[in-house]
Amino acid sequence: MREGPFQEDVLAPSVLVRLEGEKQMIPRHPKTGRRYRQVFPWPTDIYCDWRDAYARLSSEVPWVSDHEETEIPKLLSESEPQDVLILWHDLLPPGASQETTRAKLILYWPETVGSGIGMTVHQTEMLRELVARRARAYSGIIFYDPDSKDFLSPVLPVPAGVSPAGYDAQVMGQPDWNAPKTTDIALYGAFTGIREWIIPDLRARMDGRLDEFSGIHKKARAARLSSSRSILIVPHSPGSFPQWRLWHAIASSAALLAPWPKAWPAESGKHYIEVPFPDPARPGPFLDAIMAALGRSDLSTVARTAHEEISKITVARAFEEWTVPEIERMLSR
Repeated sequence: MREGPFQEDVLAPSVLVRLEGEKQMIPRHPKTGRRYRQVFPWPTDIYCDWRDAYARLSSEVPWVSDHEETEIPKLLSESEPQDVLILWHDLLPPGASQETTRAKLILYWPETVGSGIGMTVHQTEMLRELVARRARAYSGIIFYDPDSKDFLSPVLPVPAGVSPAGYDAQVMGQPDWNAPKTTDIALYGAFTGIREWIIPDLRARMDGRLDEFSGIHKKARAARLSSSRSILIVPHSPGSFPQWRLWHAIASSAALLAPWPKAWPAESGKHYIEVPFPDPARPGPFLDAIMAALGRSDLSTVARTAHEEISKITVARAFEEWTVPEIERMLSR
């Protein structure tokens, strides 16, 4: 368990706090006295696993609730000073900010972070807008990995923290270790950026042993991934590791291949196999490394180790051991 001030059972007994002017008792976190309202964009594909995971958690923990972005105006008007709104993207409507609401506003930044060189125009604009204007609307920003936090925190006007997204087996699925391996590589995601240049060469090299798909989520995605020996991340642009893919991978029985030396909380060589970052001008080294990885005899061992160790970081544990303490640290500044 992570060292820190909140080491007791995640599902500790509810604490009932009577707020001034209220007639009813409201369940709040036993150590912080807060309610945490997770707000997700809708419709969404990328975050649907975590939206459902927090919906499940909210049925077990009374001080956590899940909401859609259409509920934001109501949440802003009805929330109390002890409440925390955690927005899984910059969803605040124009004019809304920490100065205009009683609740504490926390942004969970869900996008990769990088220097902008080679990143898509959309990514670059989002980062520029975040740093220049939008960050000031919040009390703090949580990133899903330390590298993203370290990269952006020096230029942010508000405190920054780190919390992994976490795993939920009931939502995301579990590995099928007996699934027949019908393909060597599973590849999914939007066909944009660097992928447009690399994937055609990869298709030619794989000669039918590549499973490409999109629009499949949660348990269905885990079952599809388990039919491949490996899962390959072809980034659409340079930037930090897209942590979503790690949780997808550990729900399957396939080994993850990723072009990042660091993919917190996973370790290169232990929880995934590192390959070179793809260069559209010279795809050979990237493709050669993939073929070499497929020739390894320990792909199943890497997949099992990743699941056994990384799956311990559940959504409930990530929230209690990372998110809650990080919010308290940021709000105390």
